[in-house]
Amino acid sequence: MTTIPTVSVVISTFNRERYIGEAIQSVLDQTYQPLELIVVDDGSTDRTEQVVCGFSGPFPIRYHWQPNQWQASALNHGVSLAQGDWVAFLDSDDMWYPQKLAVQVSHMQTHPELPFFYSKMDYFCADDAGQIRWMERKAWSELEPLMFHGLPNIHIPTVLMRKDVFLKLRGFNPSLRIGECWEFCTRVALTYPIHYIPESLAKQRYHPSQITRELPTTADYFHRFQMCMQDIWRNDSKKQAILNRYSAKVYADLGRYFLTTEDYAKARHCYRQSLSHRPWSLKNLRRWVISGLPGIRDRYVQHLKEGPRSQGKKSRENQAGSQ
Repeated sequence: MTTIPTVSVVISTFNRERYIGEAIQSVLDQTYQPLELIVVDDGSTDRTEQVVCGFSGPFPIRYHWQPNQWQASALNHGVSLAQGDWVAFLDSDDMWYPQKLAVQVSHMQTHPELPFFYSKMDYFCADDAGQIRWMERKAWSELEPLMFHGLPNIHIPTVLMRKDVFLKLRGFNPSLRIGECWEFCTRVALTYPIHYIPESLAKQRYHPSQITRELPTTADYFHRFQMCMQDIWRNDSKKQAILNRYSAKVYADLGRYFLTTEDYAKARHCYRQSLSHRPWSLKNLRRWVISGLPGIRDRYVQHLKEGPRSQGKKSRENQAGSQ
């Protein structure tokens, strides 16, 4: 490459006054300076705007507010405003390491024919005192190794891609409320070569308010995500079968969650969905029956709440959050 690559950074946010300052600062700290930072506020009602507008730097920081339309719409809006030839994404509760863009631009210049780069990512949570605990992330589904040609799962905060490729693929699917980034990256990998950098260039924060870790949201919108993936893999029976098994597990986990929260109507719905994908699961059939029997159900739910498996709730939430 003979010209200097121009990179627009896009952050979508919703009620993240507590975290977005750290995200913006991590962009300002980049050793390779982007052309601009675009923050699309998806209808925040807290002090997010004041926090964002309190920053200034050596490149423009552009703030845009829109009525709440969820993350896919916010990211698409941000890219439509971008003036750079390349776009990089960052969630408003995550951060980049200072070398993130520099490392990726170096790989871009080594592989000028490639339109899509991503990297390894670190995972952490922090308590109210700021004490950080680093976490290990494992593959959360049989699908993961199949999605990106055997490469690790793609997380949007690590992505750097050509803007024209994003536009040709029509960006993120605005009908999705969960899994929109996963669905988009799957479409990228089916059409274009992708390049993985085995170096941690970003860090993802886990915290209770993450929308992707809210299991009720997963229950409401997982079906739409599943249908999109079925359409993408309509000619791949192997991936269709694994998607079917994964869907059965997601609904079974949701059914158990709603049992423990005593929302029995939703529990029965989720178990029916799980059984539609895996009708031979005697465990899910038993739980579906129990969810409709008040006397037995109450004792069983108490057993679930007190049993050792109740400690698995956080791991299931982390699974939902990794989509």
